[in-house]
Amino acid sequence: MKLLSCFLLLTGLTIFFSDSIADEKVLCISDIHFDPFYDTTLVERLINADHSSWADIFDSSKDKSLGRYGE
Repeated sequence: MKLLSCFLLLTGLTIFFSDSIADEKVLCISDIHFDPFYDTTLVERLINADHSSWADIFDSSKDKSLGRYGE
């Protein structure tokens, strides 16, 4: 998720500060969803843990994909 966030931020900044892009063009990104239960092996740990420890739990996941369309 961090990789996707960094990519979106850098892409947006590149477009915003680029002199070669006409003023009429707009980049709009929407409808991005966060599913904390995407890796089903972590569900029990996430439910029982305080939200402040979720980052460590997500880091322990073996599934590092960004998800699939329609899920």
